[in-house]
Amino acid sequence: GAPLKQEGITVGTKVCGDAQLVDRDAATFFRQDALQRMGHYVPQLLKCVEGTSCEHRDLPLGLASQLAFLGAISGDGSPLKSNVLPIVMHGQGVRMAARLGDALSLLVQPGGIWEAERVLFVFAGDLSENLPAVQADLCDAKTAETVSYAGVPQIASYFDDLLHGKAREGCPGPAAA
Repeated sequence: GAPLKQEGITVGTKVCGDAQLVDRDAATFFRQDALQRMGHYVPQLLKCVEGTSCEHRDLPLGLASQLAFLGAISGDGSPLKSNVLPIVMHGQGVRMAARLGDALSLLVQPGGIWEAERVLFVFAGDLSENLPAVQADLCDAKTAETVSYAGVPQIASYFDDLLHGKAREGCPGPAAA
């Protein structure tokens, strides 16, 4: 049968392989300090080896295109050069996402490698994966509208419904698949 996909995260050059883009110090801090401080709450750090599910060619198309864009604008003199810490969640779930969020917060808290920096966290996901194109476009537009204009409680309710397979305005969410 098909190989089982491991759940966990990959970090830094294990995600994109672009050593010029990745903040190696932040990747090292994240793996060695932040994750160790979390103890048994840490998301599993996957080791990427040939034939595993976290190879570069297996990245979601949306992420691969974003990495190409970031790489293109991070040339010499770019503020992005060596200032990006890509992280990919393999699998999805509220528990792993919350633990990853806690680990990311350690990067910017006192003692964190980015404590004195202005940091932008960018998160991406594809809740409309494997839907017909028309329905995927509708769901993507509804999700963008919700996160752009709703308050935190409404956004949380929207995603909770999607995660539990409750259709929201024609969008079934990943649990319904």
